[in-house]
Amino acid sequence: SRQASAVSLTSTNSGGLRSLHDKLMSPDRHRRQRPDEVMRKHDERHRLAVQRKEALEALRQEKLRGAEQLRQDKLRQLQQRREHFQCHMDQRLRRAHELRQATLLEKQMKAQKEHSKVHGVKQEIAFIDQLNAESKTYELQHRLESAEARRMQSLEATARSSAKAAKEEAARLR
Repeated sequence: SRQASAVSLTSTNSGGLRSLHDKLMSPDRHRRQRPDEVMRKHDERHRLAVQRKEALEALRQEKLRGAEQLRQDKLRQLQQRREHFQCHMDQRLRRAHELRQATLLEKQMKAQKEHSKVHGVKQEIAFIDQLNAESKTYELQHRLESAEARRMQSLEATARSSAKAAKEEAARLR
């Protein structure tokens, strides 16, 4: 790729292909390097490769830490949402239970009130029946007393008339 870019650069220049050929065939390019220089370049390339590898590894580790942190944050948020939802559901269930208890208490109070009304009506009916019985007893007693008074008057009238008849009979006999 380096050659291709060099070819494209030199081919567009005024020198054309000839300058590229000269550049590639230059004695500086083909000079033999000393072994210590080769080793130094090799070590330098190796050191740079290790640095790049360590930098990439550090970057990868940083990304992993960021991803792990993000995952932990999401888990924490999910846990908080679950706790909030559970708390909300507990409140709703408690409120529903309280409403149910209040409704049952209200029904119980209403039933007791209806029972007391029925019981009160029964007492009123018993009181009215008692008054009616007393009234009938009073009327019957009054009628008996009236009948007794009439019978006494009739007996007195009969006794008077028989006394009068006896007087008249005695007067007639005399």
